[in-house]
Amino acid sequence: MAVEIIKAESDKDFLDIKEYARIIWNEHYIKILTKDQIDYMTLNFQSEKYIKHQVLYEGYEYYKLSDSNTPCGYFAIKKEEKALFLSKLYLFLEHRKKGIARTVLNFILEYAKKNKLDKIYLTVNKNNKESIKVYNHLGFSVAKEEVTDIGSGFVMDDYVMELKV
Repeated sequence: MAVEIIKAESDKDFLDIKEYARIIWNEHYIKILTKDQIDYMTLNFQSEKYIKHQVLYEGYEYYKLSDSNTPCGYFAIKKEEKALFLSKLYLFLEHRKKGIARTVLNFILEYAKKNKLDKIYLTVNKNNKESIKVYNHLGFSVAKEEVTDIGSGFVMDDYVMELKV
């Protein structure tokens, strides 16, 4: 498997990612969150407009993942003063457990080293046991817990996980 990492820069890319998010979130997060919260979060934080705004005005970089022209998922990062925030890493069910997360980690580790950043960090839902296991396997450890009010009566109850570069 040779995963291709493609920087998302066009409206078509942002639209693709929105659709990837809809599919992945409804498949994976239905075991963790209510359907109402999934709908709220994908509409407000995974929409084409929101992604484009993050890229153009907030310093985020989105990447699509592909294997032989077959979409595998996507991820997003944001460079900060001393750290790299792994904002999103979502894979379609059929592409999990194939080493793609390791490929993404190698890519962002190189990015962090090139930009002289000290650590990579991410947030993960405390009930997302599968992803926590993957992140632990990749070398991340829990740094703290964080509860964030995201509006409409919903919260994100997360671990913040870190990896030193």
